Amino acid sequence: MSLALADIPPGDSVFVDANIFIYGLSAHPVYATACIEFLERIERQDVMGVTSSAVLAEVSHRLMTIEACEVYGWPVAGIAQRLRKSATEIKTLRKFADAVRMIPKLNIQIAPTGEQLVIRATELSQSHGLLTNDALIAATMNSLGIRCIATRDDDFDRLPTVLRFSP
Repeated sequence: MSLALADIPPGDSVFVDANIFIYGLSAHPVYATACIEFLERIERQDVMGVTSSAVLAEVSHRLMTIEACEVYGWPVAGIAQRLRKSATEIKTLRKFADAVRMIPKLNIQIAPTGEQLVIRATELSQSHGLLTNDALIAATMNSLGIRCIATRDDDFDRLPTVLRFSP
C-alpha cells in the first residue's frame, strides 16, 4: 500500500527511486506533474531527498533509451541491444546527460554504493524476494536510517519497515 507523494510530511527524509526522476524528467503523461512537484519540495528542502549513485546510473540508462527512441524514432523493444551497436548515435545524445547532471543540484543527497551495501542487498533479495536494484535501495535506506521511499514500485511493500509514497 502506498500514500501520495504530496502526503510526505515536511522535514521527513525520503529515498527517491529512479522512476520518480524518470517520470518527471521525461514528461510522463500521467505521473510527471506529481513527480516534478515532489522534486521541487526537495529542492526547497521541505523534505530531505536522498538517492544513490546506483539509482543515478539507472536513471541515466533509462533516459538515454527514451531519448534515443525519440531522436531516432526507434521502437522501445530491443532498444538496449540497438544502442550497443550504435556508438555514433549514443555520442549525439545530450538530454539524458544534462538531466543526470541536474539531479544533484536539486539538494538531493547522493549516497555511495559500496561493497558492504551490495552484500547486504543480496541478503535482502533472498529474505524478501527483491530484485537486485530494489534490494540495494533497501540496504542503502537501512544504512541511512530512512523509512520513506518515493516510488511507484510496489515491490517495496514487501518490506515491513518501509513506507512507500507514489505519484
